[in-house]
Amino acid sequence: MNTSKFEIEQFAELLDSHGAEPARWPETLRSRALMLVAAEPAAQSLLQEAHRLEAALNALPAPAAPIGLKSRIIARLPSVTPIFLPDRMLDWLTTALWRPLLLASLPLAFGFTLGVGVYQDTGEPEDSLALLVFSDAAAVTFGEVADYEQ
Repeated sequence: MNTSKFEIEQFAELLDSHGAEPARWPETLRSRALMLVAAEPAAQSLLQEAHRLEAALNALPAPAAPIGLKSRIIARLPSVTPIFLPDRMLDWLTTALWRPLLLASLPLAFGFTLGVGVYQDTGEPEDSLALLVFSDAAAVTFGEVADYEQ
């Protein structure tokens, strides 16, 4: 089996990322990596070197934490004071509920203001016709009978 240089380099990156134990390798690369180890002496030497490195690292003693580290970490945590329930409810009402409602009502207020400012009753027949159409549509919508004699 002829293996390119990129595959050896990819195998070295796999060892650097996941270690020498094949069980820790991604399943998508495991079979290809094992076939590379079986076929290439360079891959075998990389795997042996990774095993020696892991054994040397595992033989080192775990470093001890400095004295007082836990208390220094706890001292740096910000103090959290419990919030009184009515204060939390008031905060929720003022920030979480009213601001979006106010923001949602702004286009409605703008449209109403624009409509009131633009509309002028000129007494033209088109205005009366539009009013008649809207009143007829409203009557049908609300289940009333349209009365045109008024």
